[in-house]
Amino acid sequence: MWLLFIVANQIDVFAFDNLSVMKTVVISYLIANEGLSILENLDRLVVKVAKGLTKFLEKLIKTMKKSIWINF
Repeated sequence: MWLLFIVANQIDVFAFDNLSVMKTVVISYLIANEGLSILENLDRLVVKVAKGLTKFLEKLIKTMKKSIWINF
């Protein structure tokens, strides 16, 4: 995981003139991915979870994956 942050930082420094573009993308993706994992685990424990939240996180992750591959 630290490697992702290091690579994202280097891309920001060289490609985006030290703006936090890639770092923000990486951190947002990891937060959304962990959130979805937590919701899936709660669902396995038979805790009622809002389906809209799960769908939102799945859509967010899918969009982020697609946009990352389009830009590179």
